[in-house]
Amino acid sequence: MLATVEAKIGEFIVEHLGYEGSLEDLIGSRPAELPDILDSEEVLELVTWVEIEFDAEIEDDEITHENFLTVPRIATYLATKAAVRD
Repeated sequence: MLATVEAKIGEFIVEHLGYEGSLEDLIGSRPAELPDILDSEEVLELVTWVEIEFDAEIEDDEITHENFLTVPRIATYLATKAAVRD
């Protein structure tokens, strides 16, 4: 499940936020750090998309490096939110 979530998020970044690297750069063993490749507007666009795509309510104080530093961290964060919600 996490791999699917990671792939969806990575594809969004590549297709809609204009990231010119590969999907592997975003979800591989050493994933790119999003603050290095996205500006603040793009981060907000990503967060909004994640909320809609994964039916997740994300509070402002949850948009942290711990949760949103890399694509795998976002996927793990979403899995944790879903587990708490269920």
